[in-house]
Amino acid sequence: MDIERIDHVHMEVQDRRLAAKWYQRILGFRPDPALEILSENPDGPLILATKNGLPVLSLFARNPPLPNRDSTVAFRL
Repeated sequence: MDIERIDHVHMEVQDRRLAAKWYQRILGFRPDPALEILSENPDGPLILATKNGLPVLSLFARNPPLPNRDSTVAFRL
């Protein structure tokens, strides 16, 4: 099996909509309209995609642990 790329990353955030606004303002990620129905479930993800429509982040509403280096996501811009 050959892996092409990482498809997306799950992230736990306290407020999915607030986090999505930050990622949109800073990195240009937008909610994926084709998958936004999943965010209607409070336990489901709000999936963000790049301007090219590639899914990159699935935001889950959770009370995340304190940030540490093990929870880092790096982007190539």
